[in-house]
Amino acid sequence: MTLKEELYILFDQGKSPKECIDLGYKRATVYRFLKDYNIEKEKERIKTLVEESEQIKKAFQGFKENKSLIDMVTEYGISPDRLRQLYEEYTKLGEIETQYKEKVEALNEAVRRKEDLEAKTKEIEQKYSEFKKKLKQEIIQSVKDLDLSVTDYLESREAYLQLFLDTPIEGVDYSGMERELKLVQKFLYGSLLPPCTIIRRS
Repeated sequence: MTLKEELYILFDQGKSPKECIDLGYKRATVYRFLKDYNIEKEKERIKTLVEESEQIKKAFQGFKENKSLIDMVTEYGISPDRLRQLYEEYTKLGEIETQYKEKVEALNEAVRRKEDLEAKTKEIEQKYSEFKKKLKQEIIQSVKDLDLSVTDYLESREAYLQLFLDTPIEGVDYSGMERELKLVQKFLYGSLLPPCTIIRRS
């Protein structure tokens, strides 16, 4: 057995450089072979990862194409246990992918609803603004109409007072019109005039 093989065995057993030196190996030799050992182990690790990645890629493609597991063992050279493990991982990934798609769809639906809500809100705000503008115009017009109505009412009231109370028209027979005059008074004042009001007759 060569010196290199002896040290590699010790390194595989987990021996530290100090322990190897304590066993009688030279310090420079131990560290030189330890460096080579680490480089080779890293190369083996990378090679294993590449091979495993290729296995996973082939296996997953086979699962996707619904290939026979037996054919995959013979074609790809994957052991049954490893293939079974990969199939379980493939199934779990499929479930995760389904959940992911559902969440993405739910998120897209939420975005669509938000956009619809914003559009409807904008439409409502626009209609409300138009309604306020129209209502304001109607109120202004109603106030103008009310001013005219009040003015007309006051002018009419004054005319009635002048006609029936203050200066009755001479030559007009008011006999039998007491009831009508009282109704006019009630309309104008909201109540009957005091008894002192004298209705003059011609």
